[in-house]
Amino acid sequence: MDDKILVTHLEETIEEVSNLVWGDADKTYILCTLKLSGGSELPFSAHSNDVEGHGRLLYEQISSGKYGKIAKFKAPKVEAEEQASPLEKLKKFLAANPDVKELLK
Repeated sequence: MDDKILVTHLEETIEEVSNLVWGDADKTYILCTLKLSGGSELPFSAHSNDVEGHGRLLYEQISSGKYGKIAKFKAPKVEAEEQASPLEKLKKFLAANPDVKELLK
């Protein structure tokens, strides 16, 4: 990386940016992994309106293609349990907890 970005609160520079993926469908932030000058790696989310200057600069550089292609956002799978109606959830709970069902009679 030609121009080192200083992560001010860690007092280290970013040596490498990898694992680029959009954080949401609207492409408002980018998830990535940073390798720092001290050798540590950490997950990071770069936002165009980040409160830290290094976050805004990273977003600009990553979104312009400096570190390669950004993978598409993949929405997390919603479990069948989460899709069930509240009534179905209650029925399942009562079936699994007959003592509670008895209390409600």
